[in-house]
Amino acid sequence: MRALKEFLKRFDLLRIPVVFVKRVLTGYRLYSRLISKYGDDTELLATAWRGNGDYYICALYLKAWLERNGVKNFVFLTPGGSEEKVLALFPICSGHTYQIRDENQFVCLLNMRCFLGPAPCRFRNLHHQQAFPYENITSGNLRGFRGLNMVDFYLTMGYGLGPEAPREQPRFPEDRERMAELFRAHRLIPGKTVLLAPYSTGLEQFAPPRSFWAGLAQRLRQAGYTVCTNCAGEETPIPGTVRLSLPFRELVPFLNIAGCFIALRSGLCDVASTSTCKKLILHPRQAKWWPAGASIAYTGLNNMALCEDAVEVEVFQSRKNSKI
Repeated sequence: MRALKEFLKRFDLLRIPVVFVKRVLTGYRLYSRLISKYGDDTELLATAWRGNGDYYICALYLKAWLERNGVKNFVFLTPGGSEEKVLALFPICSGHTYQIRDENQFVCLLNMRCFLGPAPCRFRNLHHQQAFPYENITSGNLRGFRGLNMVDFYLTMGYGLGPEAPREQPRFPEDRERMAELFRAHRLIPGKTVLLAPYSTGLEQFAPPRSFWAGLAQRLRQAGYTVCTNCAGEETPIPGTVRLSLPFRELVPFLNIAGCFIALRSGLCDVASTSTCKKLILHPRQAKWWPAGASIAYTGLNNMALCEDAVEVEVFQSRKNSKI
């Protein structure tokens, strides 16, 4: 029997049904359960598995896409966590999300959609790099080329909308008592407080070293500013700064009072973009997801029209230190 199994393994075609069952049929079963749960008229929507910025940009244009396509019932699939909290900033998403904790299940849904080809299906992948599942259009130098940015690709590739598509802005409920308490408890100075955001999951390996942030914090304190570090989970504050774990809904109200935001480019910057505070965004020259030197063009807050007042600079990393 063992010899027979070894013999059959030599025939690659025999793996096709195994792949189909594990990677396609599994996705179809989940798809069927969700359609059964939410109704036959439900559109299942998804974007990148992870990425706060991706979910923020998707939510900006979701209402426009729904109206253009006459979609009344939809469910946005998320991995939960911070991505779902980003969607919660947009009223259109309220009550319309479903958590898929297992990335493999998400991949199986994509496999199913790809397998079906042009056949009718109520699952749509809104990813900005895919005109159709796994058809990568924005590879190479197109990302950032002649100013082409991530919003451009989401509009064209993800939603099929034009540049004139209206946006639905996020809502940040103002709780003046909460903000007053926060500033009082940490002895922060309104108008002279800087929030540092040195962490970025996608750019961590290209980020300025901790010594850079520590030196920056020291100089800001010497200039009379109070300095905080935005931390999530096990992230630690920059030495000499106050640790803050601000939920997304409080970020913009806090920054409007604080006065200044200095951050490594991350999805948090997208959420902070509508704040009236001074915004300094550091873009590493090297990146994992786009060509070197294209970060400001491709993901710049100003170039994506998320705001007009951000100061965005490119950071060159070296082994010993970083220079701006």
